[in-house]
Amino acid sequence: MYVKSLKSENKEYILLHLLIPLLLLLILLRLLLLLLLLLLLLLLILLLLLLLLLLLLLLLLLLLLLLLLLLLLLLLLLLLLLLLLLLLLLLLLRLLLLVVLLLPLLLLLLLLLLLLLLLLLQLQLLLLLLLLPLLLLLLLLLLVLLLLLVLMLLVLLLLLLLLLLLLLLLLLLLLLLLLLLLLLLLLLILLLFLLLLLLLLLLLLLLLLLLLLLLLLLRLLLLLLLLLLLLLLRLQTQYKIDRSAPFSLKYPHLALY
Repeated sequence: MYVKSLKSENKEYILLHLLIPLLLLLILLRLLLLLLLLLLLLLLILLLLLLLLLLLLLLLLLLLLLLLLLLLLLLLLLLLLLLLLLLLLLLLLRLLLLVVLLLPLLLLLLLLLLLLLLLLLQLQLLLLLLLLPLLLLLLLLLLVLLLLLVLMLLVLLLLLLLLLLLLLLLLLLLLLLLLLLLLLLLLLILLLFLLLLLLLLLLLLLLLLLLLLLLLLLRLLLLLLLLLLLLLLRLQTQYKIDRSAPFSLKYPHLALY
């Protein structure tokens, strides 16, 4: 009977010896799985953060490029406006010079006409014939100056039209600038909305991974409890074997005496 009970308890003891390493292996595997999940979680967080940073940087670069282009266009238009204003000033100065030149000519012409009238009234034909070429020359000069004045007035009108066109272009560019800014703001709002969605998804993933980690930790705790129970059973069976064995088997070095 003693040998049979010893054999059965030895079998239980051997089974416990086999189960304990297996449980230790399972615990180690669960720990490795937990570590891998944690690493995956960190990698996901880092990747999402990098994507967010890249998107923000791209948007900022686009904004800067658009602003630079618009500023360049505005500067070019302002330079054109300045050039046109300078041309207008030059034309105005020339018109003033022409007017200053025309006034004495007109006065001379009036004086000559008065002289001619006086000569005609006094019937001095010889002097009248002498003054006629001078009068014709003054008339030609006056006509030329008037033509120049008309041409300058036409050029001035053209420049004024160009200025108006440039002002309209400036207004259009400003409107385009405002529209682009509004579009960029809309893009930024959409991007922020997408970023918020990504963050929410990230939070959901984090929650899921945390739940998985909690489940794995619970299983790990259960395995540890099972391991403790098996260790207790092993100690109990070992104690039973040691207690039920005879004196000669428990203490073989004393059995000789």
